[in-house]
Amino acid sequence: MLMLKTSIKQISRHHCRVPLTIFFFIACIGLGLLTVHLNAAATSVYTASSCQKQPELRLGSRGTCVKVLQTALNNWSVREKLTADGIFGQRTLELVKSFQQNNSDLTISGKVGTKTWDYLKNYANGVSIYPLSDITSTPFKATRKVCYRLPAITKDAEGNIYVFAEKRHGDGKLFCSDYGDIEIVMRKLSISGIWSSEIVVADNGKNRLSNPVPIFNSSLNKLFLIYTYKDSSSSANGIYLKTSSDGGRTWKTETVNGNTDGFIMRGVGQSGPGHGMVIATGLHKGRMVVANWHGGMYSDDGGQTWIRGYKVSNVNEGTVAEIKPDILLACHRVNENITSNNEHLCGFSTNGGETISKLNADEYNVPKSTKVQASLLALEGKYKGYVLYSLPSSKTTRKAMSIYAAKVSDTTTSISWQDKQWFKVTNSKTYAAYSDMLQTSDDTVAIVYETGKDDYREKIVFGKYSTDLIIKASGFLGPSSL
Repeated sequence: MLMLKTSIKQISRHHCRVPLTIFFFIACIGLGLLTVHLNAAATSVYTASSCQKQPELRLGSRGTCVKVLQTALNNWSVREKLTADGIFGQRTLELVKSFQQNNSDLTISGKVGTKTWDYLKNYANGVSIYPLSDITSTPFKATRKVCYRLPAITKDAEGNIYVFAEKRHGDGKLFCSDYGDIEIVMRKLSISGIWSSEIVVADNGKNRLSNPVPIFNSSLNKLFLIYTYKDSSSSANGIYLKTSSDGGRTWKTETVNGNTDGFIMRGVGQSGPGHGMVIATGLHKGRMVVANWHGGMYSDDGGQTWIRGYKVSNVNEGTVAEIKPDILLACHRVNENITSNNEHLCGFSTNGGETISKLNADEYNVPKSTKVQASLLALEGKYKGYVLYSLPSSKTTRKAMSIYAAKVSDTTTSISWQDKQWFKVTNSKTYAAYSDMLQTSDDTVAIVYETGKDDYREKIVFGKYSTDLIIKASGFLGPSSL
């Protein structure tokens, strides 16, 4: 995340691009979130003085005032610098305590209230920051005519974030139907915190384009979007590809597997949904891998040809992550027509997705949930060796979006999810369904998920959270610094 000191001139340039009502989270009490609604006209910029009037900041707080705090601390600190991302994580806590220890009149609590702000003002002269849209925002929201579903997320080498979704126009009978006229759209969150307008990535008239799977290939500096095509009668099922080399502004259909229309293959069910991956280490470094409904597929030549990989039966939606050199973890949702105590099964591939071990739930203590897609994310940086899994924690209905964590065994191909404790993205009564995750920095994780007050199809929400809090809430201590 870019560290930013926003000037009044910069603010006025972007003012017209921000909606009148800004929703964001500025505090996290325990694991429940306190939501604050602010009007942009009343609070156009945030300074130390305006933040001093807001609720006390503490570990888990999120929002623009946290970014003001982090910027002031960076101005004070000679050696240690924070990523001014608006997320109050462990590193921010430690620097707050150092600041308080350096001022004898302050209590070393790690909390930032009125008195600490008085001292911070000396290092916040000229710091004025526009309300953040990259902490919590709603990139897609249903209207009377359309709804948005199946979010997927990726980022490029610069840190720009891309959120994809199905835009459903309905089938003339049911609102937000799985069938009928569906196209795939995208919005880009730039490193400056500004959302782009909606971009149509793939459309085919009244036909159904679904299950977006984005991948950013850094070696090619190119965005890939893999998706499923069905005609209006829901036949002609196949997997297709589009690419962008200009940051998502334009998309092209390339020749794939010898087909000029971007067609990849049939026989693998539908794609994803959720992000795909590029293997970063080991014998298959550079291989692109996607989890489909009935297994996986991969490409070793930058997406020009794709090969059918591992095959699995009795499962559909899948997600895959690289957890060790030469070891992939794949998890799939059990088919709708199968009655099971476990709605999700996982297995390992030791050959880059070509084959996979027998899928299992009990052996890996896979979190139990309702019938819904889930998303895997293998962490890098200080939490390398941890894997996150996002899905509703409710076992009976699509409610309570949650993030579970597991630590990969150092010596064996094994994993055990901590299913007794987890990070609560929403409370237990909030509707939530499909999701996807992305690591945005060493200290933060982003999640996009379907949610709403009365129905999970009301909107798709984007939120960023402290990796420290996610790991700790899941029952792990993490690095020794915690």
